[in-house]
Amino acid sequence: ALGPNYARARIRRWDGALVHALPIATHAGHYGGWLMAVERGALLTALGAAAGSVTFGREIIGVQPRGSAVEVRFGDGGAEAFDAVIGADGFASRVRTVLGRDGSARPAGMTAWLGASGNRSGSPRCTTTFEGQGRRFLHLPHAEGAWWYAYTHDSLGVTDGRSLRHAFRHFPALVVDAIEDAPAESILRFTLRDRPPSDAWGRGRVTLLGDAAHACTPDLGQGVCMALEDAISLGNHLHASPDLELRLRAYEAERRPRTADLQRASWAISQ
Repeated sequence: ALGPNYARARIRRWDGALVHALPIATHAGHYGGWLMAVERGALLTALGAAAGSVTFGREIIGVQPRGSAVEVRFGDGGAEAFDAVIGADGFASRVRTVLGRDGSARPAGMTAWLGASGNRSGSPRCTTTFEGQGRRFLHLPHAEGAWWYAYTHDSLGVTDGRSLRHAFRHFPALVVDAIEDAPAESILRFTLRDRPPSDAWGRGRVTLLGDAAHACTPDLGQGVCMALEDAISLGNHLHASPDLELRLRAYEAERRPRTADLQRASWAISQ
């Protein structure tokens, strides 16, 4: 397995009081799998192995339709023609910008902090989320310790590892110990933002996938999941019709309602 799977998920208040317990194990059969946490590096390695040839370090500066092909121009002066272009290049997608779909980014007023702890406290197959007072903390245990994600409202003025520890000092020991166990310099910081749902993703033989198409805040934990769903949907549609442009538009039409709903829901929770 790429990562640990969990039989239970719990949501608690900032003081530890239980709000909700989700028995994931009872739903695993219905949904065809368990809740699993996968380290990004492990996921990228697995996807890269499945993709075959991957070229790094070539910046796209232009995408231009050329009859039944699409020409991609690169920052190194080179250009190549492809049957289609799928812009899966993230929040700051150059492909989306070239398409003129570059909707304004919305700051969520929250900051995310990512860390890892060697502390093995907590139930090994249970994720726990603590919420309250403009703060949220997600604890994901694994065999060597735990991954954790903290979210702080920008009004709290949390700017570094030291002030992060101070912000969560009144939370349960599981939270305090996990943050204390992570060296301050190892904690990653991200400003949370999204883009409002778009009515159109692609044009011609060009389309978008993942955050390039539907960036959202991480409040529902669905960003990577939606990208993987996109890939499955796109693959299904590419085998469904001889008309490539029709297949790409059908893929977009299938995916937009679901991703837009999740974007709106994630944004509402973040506020």
